[in-house]
Amino acid sequence: IGAHQDDVNGYASGAMYIFSKLTGEDQFTEVEKIVPEDGNVEEFFGYSIDISGDWAVVGSHHDSDFGGSSGSAFILKRNDNKWQLDRKLLPSDPKAGDEFGKAARISGTRIAIGCFLDDDAGTNSGSVYIFERLNNLWTEVEEIHPDDPEKYDQFGNFLSIDEDIMVVGVPEKQDMGNKSGCAYVFEWSELGNWEQTAKLVPNDISEGDEFGQTVNVSGKRIVVGAYKHDIYNENGGAVYVYESSNGVWNQVQKIISPDNEEGDHFGNAVYQDGNLLAIGAYFDDDSGSKSGSVYLYKWTGGSYHFLTKLISSDGGFGDVFGSAVA
Repeated sequence: IGAHQDDVNGYASGAMYIFSKLTGEDQFTEVEKIVPEDGNVEEFFGYSIDISGDWAVVGSHHDSDFGGSSGSAFILKRNDNKWQLDRKLLPSDPKAGDEFGKAARISGTRIAIGCFLDDDAGTNSGSVYIFERLNNLWTEVEEIHPDDPEKYDQFGNFLSIDEDIMVVGVPEKQDMGNKSGCAYVFEWSELGNWEQTAKLVPNDISEGDEFGQTVNVSGKRIVVGAYKHDIYNENGGAVYVYESSNGVWNQVQKIISPDNEEGDHFGNAVYQDGNLLAIGAYFDDDSGSKSGSVYLYKWTGGSYHFLTKLISSDGGFGDVFGSAVA
């Protein structure tokens, strides 16, 4: 669990807490607090965290080793149930203001790190760096841009990776109007590199929907949130589901919450695990204005079907329950 504004190494330097099951099947206990040795003021260590087996990655996108907010990420490894910092990751071309590490994802032997204010393909166009683990050493292998980069896309701010497939959401894209959004799919090719295999843009997306604000890939299924979509109510939100068939990604479903209301922002967070899908609606008002909720769905018969709606037992005004889900 990240605490990116912890002051242990100065104001908002950041920290990461480790909880583990030590006593009892359902009891988690805090066992470690981890901070980088070179931590400093306003580095936001712990803003992004992901874990895969005995490895974890932690972003510190305001780290300033190469100028203000150039960014960094840290690798952690678990040995004998103790987590330790393994090494610090930096891009091959770090620059001030790029904010490398704001998004960081790990899957097996691959890490994807977003650098959403990178200027390599235009001002704040963004990029994603891929690192591979070989003989327990993590090495940068590729910097990725979409086929149609544009200024201010901020590509790399929202991403998900599952083994050989990566999806990058770009809610700032303007193909269907200002901030209509899109999502790019990349797959590991037989040539030993990442290739863009799809650009996802629903035909009913319009200005301000911010499609791609949240993305998640699991196996051959991708879900993309458009939390400001207005299908029934303004900013009620929607989630789109895609499946891969014979190398082609097709939209197979559009999910609207069963009690969609104005301003719910359904789809602000999405996560798949097996046949389950969790969707956040952090501005839902069931327990007070912007108290928030989470919807659960199950994949059966070729689509997701609603299971239940979760509301916190002590929910109240402004809690935004459902801001993140997993």
